[in-house]
Amino acid sequence: MGTKHVTGSSEDDFVGAFREVLQEHAPTTSAGREYRVTEWRAQAGGAVGKEIFYVDVEVSGPDV
Repeated sequence: MGTKHVTGSSEDDFVGAFREVLQEHAPTTSAGREYRVTEWRAQAGGAVGKEIFYVDVEVSGPDV
């Protein structure tokens, strides 16, 4: 069973950031994967004036 650490981001919300991880790191076999949030954070303002939400996720499964 392998493990990797990935980061998702969204300008909408934390759920959107997590959904990005689920979509980009979906299982490639019939075996399932586990997704565990290890950290979440946000940035706001700056030159662009936007909010950006980040979620760090540990992905594990037999096909990782």
